[in-house]
Amino acid sequence: MAEHVPALQKALAAAEAWEGAHKIAQKQLREAEADGARIISGVDPDYPRLLLETYDDPFLLFVKGKLAPDPEKSVAVIGTREPTTHGELIAKRIAGFFAGHGWSIVSGLAIGCDAIAHKTALEQNAHTVAVLAHGLHTIAPTRHKALAQEIIDAGGALITEYRYGQGIQKQQYVKRDRIQAAMAQGVVMVQSDLVGGSLYASRASIEYGRWLAVPVATDRDQENGEPKVQANLLLASDQDRARADLLRCPPNALRKVFILRSKEDYAQLLTGEPTATSVFPKLGPEVVHPSIGYPEPSKPDDGELVVQALLARYRYVRSKIAEVQTLQQCLSDPTTSLTTHDLDHELETLLLHLDRFAVLIENQVAKGPVIEASARLRKEVATLVEALNPLIHSQVPQPTLSAVFVLFRTLAEAAFHQPALADTHKVPSTDLTGTSTQ
Repeated sequence: MAEHVPALQKALAAAEAWEGAHKIAQKQLREAEADGARIISGVDPDYPRLLLETYDDPFLLFVKGKLAPDPEKSVAVIGTREPTTHGELIAKRIAGFFAGHGWSIVSGLAIGCDAIAHKTALEQNAHTVAVLAHGLHTIAPTRHKALAQEIIDAGGALITEYRYGQGIQKQQYVKRDRIQAAMAQGVVMVQSDLVGGSLYASRASIEYGRWLAVPVATDRDQENGEPKVQANLLLASDQDRARADLLRCPPNALRKVFILRSKEDYAQLLTGEPTATSVFPKLGPEVVHPSIGYPEPSKPDDGELVVQALLARYRYVRSKIAEVQTLQQCLSDPTTSLTTHDLDHELETLLLHLDRFAVLIENQVAKGPVIEASARLRKEVATLVEALNPLIHSQVPQPTLSAVFVLFRTLAEAAFHQPALADTHKVPSTDLTGTSTQ
């Protein structure tokens, strides 16, 4: 594996690296055993199948309690920490509806909508899973320690991708939200502001090819100008471009957004088939590459599929850039325990995916004029180039920085045939192993 993963190759270079890693692993196993938890991976039969189907599923899951007996019947119920009175009612109704049909309720143990969803499941003797943004050694918020224990006692589970001893860091909540979406057939976003944390899980649900359900805001909440329903208002409107921008998805993916106008609309979520009144039918034919999970339409031509595949890879690279930028912000916060090593690791992950993206583009340039024919793809790659620019000058270890730059230049040249772009940044060209590439 180290031959293909630069981060592993570098980590194993030290003489006692393997022995040290083994000791750390054994310590985690002892911690889990003492806590009554277990550690599973994608090769274990009880690893959640829906999560396994995503492209960024965690290598390891730390699990305390029991996973759902029928994990494919799972729904994520999420929302703001400060719901309105109507939001509290809707969270309880929707969680109760699914619980009554034998579904597992997935949420994040947060204050507000999350807690309501978990408590409703417990009241109906239904299964519920709390996805944590830290190790199992602690519970956040601390006021929900009793709720977490209730979930375990009732046959539910606490899960996390973070090891024992891993504390709370801001960027981990984003990953936590993605796991919630990945473990479910769909996400119900009860209420959210236009910049609410619930949007991470909502976007991930669409990205994974799952559905997203959004209750309509009441007249009272609209009249009061409630900030926590602004995302609901936009997603329930007919402004398709604005809706797609908020969810960061192609407009044709909006077919997977269900608008809940009454309790009668809940039933459609059990099958994932929208009713005529729950969505806006004016969207055009859906053309999305199956590798990102969206339903495949009749038979798009090869050129369309290539562009969609490249756009899918582009979206993932952009998400990794966002994680790197979040880490950079957290490094300047004295309350976090991040180090430059954490940032270096995320940059190397970004590098690997950027490498794959560059290879995909180079292959298509060699085959024909697909890229030139897609104005949108060219625009997106230009956006990616712009997003990478700040990283080139950021304070990160030079080998990783240089490698990112090499792939950045390859990508720009392959997509736009602009070798002059490489000359705008004078950075030494060396790969992660320190070998000269030029």
